Amino acid sequence: MTGPCAHHRNSTVRPDDPSPKYLPETDLELLSEFRIGTPRAIQRLLADLAANRAPVSLCSAANPEVFVISRLESLDDEWLQLEIRTDSTRKRELLAPGRCTVVAFVNDIKVQFEVAFAAAEATPELVSLRTQHPAEVFRIQRRSAYRVRPPIGQTGQVTIRGEPGTETSFELMDLSATGLSFQRRQEQQSFEIGARHEHARIELRPRVPVPCTLEIKTIQKLEPVSGVPQGWRIGCALIDMPPEVERLVQTYVQDVERLLIRLRDND
Repeated sequence: MTGPCAHHRNSTVRPDDPSPKYLPETDLELLSEFRIGTPRAIQRLLADLAANRAPVSLCSAANPEVFVISRLESLDDEWLQLEIRTDSTRKRELLAPGRCTVVAFVNDIKVQFEVAFAAAEATPELVSLRTQHPAEVFRIQRRSAYRVRPPIGQTGQVTIRGEPGTETSFELMDLSATGLSFQRRQEQQSFEIGARHEHARIELRPRVPVPCTLEIKTIQKLEPVSGVPQGWRIGCALIDMPPEVERLVQTYVQDVERLLIRLRDND
C-alpha cells in the first residue's frame, strides 16, 4: 500500500509512529469482498476487539496522516467508546471532519470501519469518543485478498451467459480466492453493480474451465489509450462456490504466486 507513513519500519505501536499495518486501506474496491453488514456479526467482531484489548488506530477520515493510537474502552448493544488521549492540536485535526477510520487486528486479521460523531463533541478536553456501532465493518484476510494476473502466455478469460443460447468472453485481469476482475470493451454488454451472473466460467489455460457464479461489485472506467476502444474494469465476488471449485481457484492462485516468486528470485 502506498500512502502516509509508508517509510516507517518500527513495528512497535506508538501514539506518534504506528506500524504501517495500522494505517487504513484506501482501495475500497479491494475491500468489498470483506464487508460485514449485519448488526449481529458486527457486534461479535466489536466484542472480540474489546475482549482482546487490541490497540486501535484512529485516523482522520480527511487525512490518514493525522492519527492517534487508541483502545476500545467499552461496548454495549448500540454504542462503543474509544479512548482519545493526545495533544489538543492533534485531537482537533483528528476530529475536525466528524468521522474517523478505525483500524485494529484480531488474531492477525485486520479490522477496519468508520465512526461518526457530532462536531460539538470534538473539544480539546475530550478523552473518550462515544459513537454508535458502524453500519459496516471490513474483516480483511490478506491471504484470500491476494490477487494474481494470468502469467504471460497463459491468458485467462471470463465467460458470461447472456440471452438464451448466447455467451460473451471477457479478458481476465486478475483473480483471488474470493474474487476476480475482467475487462469489458465498449462494444460489449454493460453491467450493473449488485447483479449476479450464474453459470459463468473462468478459463485458465491450459487448465479445465472453472464454473462459477459472479456478483458485480465495482465498475471502473479504465484510462483511455490512443487507438484502443474504451474499456472498463469489472470487479466481481465469487459467490457460493462448492468446495471443489474453491480449491481449483486457490490452487491456481498459489501456483501463480510460486511462479512469480521463482521469477523474482531469478532476476
